[in-house]
Amino acid sequence: MRIRRRVLALWIVSLATSVAFAQSSAVPTKAPDSSLPVEIVVPVAPIAVRGAGASHLFYELHLTNFRATPLEMTNLEVHAGDNDGRLLEGYSGQEISDRLVRPGAPRDLPDKRVLGAGLRAIVMLHLRFEGTRPVPSRIWHRVTFADSSVDTRPMIVAAQRPLVIDPPLRGGDWLAANGRPTIRCTDAPCC
Repeated sequence: MRIRRRVLALWIVSLATSVAFAQSSAVPTKAPDSSLPVEIVVPVAPIAVRGAGASHLFYELHLTNFRATPLEMTNLEVHAGDNDGRLLEGYSGQEISDRLVRPGAPRDLPDKRVLGAGLRAIVMLHLRFEGTRPVPSRIWHRVTFADSSVDTRPMIVAAQRPLVIDPPLRGGDWLAANGRPTIRCTDAPCC
C-alpha cells in the first residue's frame, strides 16, 4: 500500500511539474505582429549563363503576401552577398511593373506592384555582368514596400561554369520566343 501511495505521489508531482513547465514555456496565443508577413523565395538558384560578351543571371523572385491588407512594392534591390554588399541592380516604379508576373490575377490590374492579401507576385530578374566582370558567389535582395522593407538572406549562385549560348539562327532578324517578350534581336544574341 505504501508503494502505491509513493508511486501515485511521484506520478502527481511529475504531472504537476510537466504542467507547470508547459505553462511557463508556452507561446502566447495572441496574434503575431502583422506588420509585414510576406514570404520572399527564389525557388531555383540562378546559374550564370555566358552570351553577348557578358555573364547573365536569370531567375525568379517569388513574393507572397500573408497579411490581411495589400502591400505596395516600391523598390527592389539586388546586392552582392560578399562583405561589401555592393548594389548590383535596383528597380522602382515602372521597372518593377515591367518585370512582374501576377499568376491568377486579371491582366487589367490598375497597379501590378500592389500585392493583395493572400496573393503572389513573381519578379523576373536579369542581372548582366559585362566582359569578364566576376559573377558574385552570393546575392541578397532588399524589397521595399510602402510601409517597410525586408532583406533576404544571402543565397548561393550556382558555382558551375557558365553555359554559353549562341544565336540559334544566322542572318536577318530573329525573335527569342521563350524569353522576355517584346525583345527583337538582329545578328547579336538576345540577352
